[in-house]
Amino acid sequence: MKPFLVISYDQNEQETFYDRVLARNERKAMLWVEKQRGYAVAVCAYTQNELRTAVLRLAERSAPFIRKEMRALKLIAAPAL
Repeated sequence: MKPFLVISYDQNEQETFYDRVLARNERKAMLWVEKQRGYAVAVCAYTQNELRTAVLRLAERSAPFIRKEMRALKLIAAPAL
């Protein structure tokens, strides 16, 4: 069994949930949360290594670099939110 952080979202209540789950794999972790939170519309599972990598990448990025990425995704119209 491996630990996962499973993030799910309830669209009606506009609430995000963060559940720690022990499961054999990512799919089983997601299925467990989907069963417990039948109202969740989006479910993602992350391993400790995936989370560690995401945190390190975020720490390495400067604000100007992130703004550039956001512009590329057309998520912002101005340099600062």
